[in-house]
Amino acid sequence: MQTNEEREQFIEAFWQRRDPTPDTVENEFKEEHYRRIAYTNERFASGIPGWRTDRGRIYIIWGKPDEIESHPTGGNYERPASEGGGQTSTYAFEQWRYRYMEGIGSNIIIEFVDPSGTSEYHMTMDPGEKRRLGKRSPEPGLSMMEQMGMSNKNRPFHPHRRFHRTDCDGWWRARKPK
Repeated sequence: MQTNEEREQFIEAFWQRRDPTPDTVENEFKEEHYRRIAYTNERFASGIPGWRTDRGRIYIIWGKPDEIESHPTGGNYERPASEGGGQTSTYAFEQWRYRYMEGIGSNIIIEFVDPSGTSEYHMTMDPGEKRRLGKRSPEPGLSMMEQMGMSNKNRPFHPHRRFHRTDCDGWWRARKPK
């Protein structure tokens, strides 16, 4: 694309290919895309625009999660068996659950952690990353899996597949109307 006209033609064709109802004036896919950007800018901005954050990117691509487990202040947390069990102290974190993500699978959990306390949550694959360690925290406690010698802090217990940012590669192909 060498000229502005070529770029504009490309952009127009890009949105036309994704329009679920090309016989109408509205392009619902494009409208929803920009609605999601506006929502993320309002909800997830934290020193950078919301659409540039990990939560914003996931929301724009996959939409509203089916469930959100939010721990906005962190604190004491009773870990589920899938994370090794036991109690620990955590940073602020959220877990988003999607029942189904096309091209990814079913029952996908995406975890975001805010270790800095600035609302700049980042996506993580490590369920132990939300664990608050160090001088500022009370004894975080070993998980039950760590106590039994089946896991350690350097190699946490991972029984379920976690979502990773590279799962978004090719998301336009996955979302493209058939």
